[in-house]
Amino acid sequence: MLRIIKTMNNIGVSISIILLVIILIIAVAIYVTGCSKKESFVVPDSGSSDELVDFGTVSDLDNDNILMVKVYANWCKHCNNMSNEWYNFYKKNNGLKIGSKNVKIVSLEEGNKLTKQVFDTIKYKTRGYPTILKISRSGEEYSVSECTGPRTISNWEQFAAK
Repeated sequence: MLRIIKTMNNIGVSISIILLVIILIIAVAIYVTGCSKKESFVVPDSGSSDELVDFGTVSDLDNDNILMVKVYANWCKHCNNMSNEWYNFYKKNNGLKIGSKNVKIVSLEEGNKLTKQVFDTIKYKTRGYPTILKISRSGEEYSVSECTGPRTISNWEQFAAK
């Protein structure tokens, strides 16, 4: 009887190990598949010069300037899909005039430590990702507008010029 119990115990341990290995293989396959999909997107926001890293960009905003901000999340597929278009908008227009205002173009990742400070300052709460904002300032008051319409350079330029 003792021999049967030991054999059943060994079978149970073997099955547990096999199941653990299968789960591990599936987890690795999911991780590798997810990584390869992420690498197919060009995400210029991460680590590029347009990522908002200094609160002064917002607090030093004056009457002659506007700030175009893409609020995004790294995990958001829509954000990743529009990254190339936003980056081209950035390359084409950052630091130049659109309409009568100088434009600074930045991105703000939802996990950025500045996100809460920026939203508290401009009194804004995002409802989803990606969100394109135009921030201007008159005296101590911030004006925030949310861009609607297509996620294209021409739409963002028209929005910035308003």
